[in-house]
Amino acid sequence: MAYQKYLSSIYASFNLKETVHHYKERNSSIQVTLLDSKRVFDTVDHIGLKIKINDLGINGNLWKLLDHMYRDLKSCVRCNNVTSRFFSLERGVRQGSALSAKLYLIYINDLIDILSTSGKGAVMLDLNVGPVQVDDIALISPTFSGMQCMIDICYNYSVKWKFEFSPSKSQVLIFSKRTETYRDLKLNTDIIPVCNSVKHVGILLDATRFNSTERTLAACRTIRSVCMSIIRMGVHPSLLNPITCSKIIVQLCYSKGLYGCELWNNLTKHELLLLE
Repeated sequence: MAYQKYLSSIYASFNLKETVHHYKERNSSIQVTLLDSKRVFDTVDHIGLKIKINDLGINGNLWKLLDHMYRDLKSCVRCNNVTSRFFSLERGVRQGSALSAKLYLIYINDLIDILSTSGKGAVMLDLNVGPVQVDDIALISPTFSGMQCMIDICYNYSVKWKFEFSPSKSQVLIFSKRTETYRDLKLNTDIIPVCNSVKHVGILLDATRFNSTERTLAACRTIRSVCMSIIRMGVHPSLLNPITCSKIIVQLCYSKGLYGCELWNNLTKHELLLLE
């Protein structure tokens, strides 16, 4: 769920949070594993990418163009006016290219299909849920065995298609109203650490008792801090046009402090007063 028209990271977070709430409302425990890929754009295998593109049905002139873009690539390293010998590049998509993200999505699309049809993930109505935001794959399952199975699927896929997940940067959250015996979840032989709270696509995901007032206070502190920093830089009605100052503050402060506020609900009167 990235680099697609009318979609943003907010949708990925909304998908994840609503799934967790769905299971919690039914007094069911649920596990969330956030898998982080190592150097995603640098590790895409060119041969594997071309296989994926061909399997997708891309042919003709477009196929020739993509094939030419990633054929016989060479690079070198330059440091202190000294240039190394050229070496061949067999992995990685072009950094900064508008097409690179699309190519990466094609590269991992089969993994998403395998996870969706595995029958091990969380389900809402008849839909298998588990948002993917570029290199951030969120696995959701109501059982430990199901979660471990999906992690194994991801690991085996990464081995086959020559990329890696980072066990140390991956995280597990357990949402449960009752005390349960926890079993370690492993990526190959490495145990994935369990956390109480993490940031998923920049939005806080908390497995403990969530206090919305603390979240709102943190947002207010962020807005105040950014606003004071801007004023110290000279953005002030006494120095600039008040309308200009207002636009700068709204664009910088609110976007920083209120990121993800679309997912807030049931704000108390006290919280609304704080935001005002």
